[in-house]
Amino acid sequence: MISRVLSKIFSSRVFYIIFSLIIATVLWMYVEINENRPITRSIEGIEIIYLNEDIFRDRDLVISDRYPQTVALTIDCPRSVASRLNSRNVTAIVDLANINSNGYYTLPYAIEYPADISTDNISRPTRSVEYITMTIDIMHKREIPVEVIYNGGTASSDYIAEAPEVNPQRITVFGPEAIVSRISRAKVQIVRENLSTTYTEDLPFVLIDIDGDEIEDMSSLTFNQDKVRVTVQINMLKQVALQVELLYGSGATAQNTLVSIDPPFITISGDPEAISDYNNINLGTIDVTRFDALNAVMFPIVIQNAFTDVSNVKEALVTVEVRGLEIKHLSVSNIHVVNVPRDLEPVIITQSVDIKIRGTKEDLDKLTQDDFDDIDIPLNIRIVADMSDYSAGTYVVPARVNIDGDVGDIGPVGDCKITVSLIRAS
Repeated sequence: MISRVLSKIFSSRVFYIIFSLIIATVLWMYVEINENRPITRSIEGIEIIYLNEDIFRDRDLVISDRYPQTVALTIDCPRSVASRLNSRNVTAIVDLANINSNGYYTLPYAIEYPADISTDNISRPTRSVEYITMTIDIMHKREIPVEVIYNGGTASSDYIAEAPEVNPQRITVFGPEAIVSRISRAKVQIVRENLSTTYTEDLPFVLIDIDGDEIEDMSSLTFNQDKVRVTVQINMLKQVALQVELLYGSGATAQNTLVSIDPPFITISGDPEAISDYNNINLGTIDVTRFDALNAVMFPIVIQNAFTDVSNVKEALVTVEVRGLEIKHLSVSNIHVVNVPRDLEPVIITQSVDIKIRGTKEDLDKLTQDDFDDIDIPLNIRIVADMSDYSAGTYVVPARVNIDGDVGDIGPVGDCKITVSLIRAS
């Protein structure tokens, strides 16, 4: 009977509700009592913060030595408070505002807790030291050079790393004379490797003394800036072909004209993205009608300002040879002028012009000297000069050679000039 009653009670929903409330109340009381129970908390390595350092520096003063570097603190507080205190949110505060000259000082400090911690919960604070002792010196300043070192190489032999650049190239260091006078330079070490693009970053520096050793303790030093901007320009190496543009004519075509360029290409460097589409350099233009069969011209090699000529070759020799054609020499007296200004009359002083015609032997054979001796046959070669840009006077003017009729793929080579006088019309 009793067991049946107990079984009915334990299996009822009301029992479980009441039991849960009792357990929750007991746990809450345990946590509350345990969390608010006072314990002793020790905090090591508390940072010392110096107030009014700007005013301190305005007086040309600097801390050259201090003791200790950090402080420790032991307190009694509830466990819940102790768990929230550490050396990252507890600081020691020293005020420098009342120091006006160099010397030896012993200064008090205040402990500052996080804003959400009430000091009413903290009792029996015990400090590792009661005062901060320091030596104050006259501040000295000095400009030192910045050295950048990069030994990380490039992603492949197709790239080249330029000498590292730094901005600024000099920094100003402030501190005690005994330390500042021994500083040789500031050094920046770039730790990146195998670069394939230009690298730029603001990096910290270390100080090197006159013996070449790193100055490890820089706590008494300040700088006009804490980082410098370093750049390692990464360029791509590329071979680009040299080429010329040919103006064909007078029998010369791409099929019978041979071009050689020495050197045929050069190696340049530049930004990888910009240089990828830069495949050749046009040296200039050669008019094949200006020479008989062979011509050699020295061209300067001009590259875009964005690139560097790694080969350091300034000129290229271009040789052009026309093959399989012959030259025929003719003397032509069929000379004309055109576009003479209205108020002027031309007097052609030149009676005949010696010209050279280039073409295949078969085509040149169609032009015989007999053609020019027989006045009954129309002349098919004319020398024509344009006088539109001239005023009264006597001039040596360029002229063009016109070959009329179907005479094949032939044409003049070289210069042609005549002498003409323009006189006022009467």
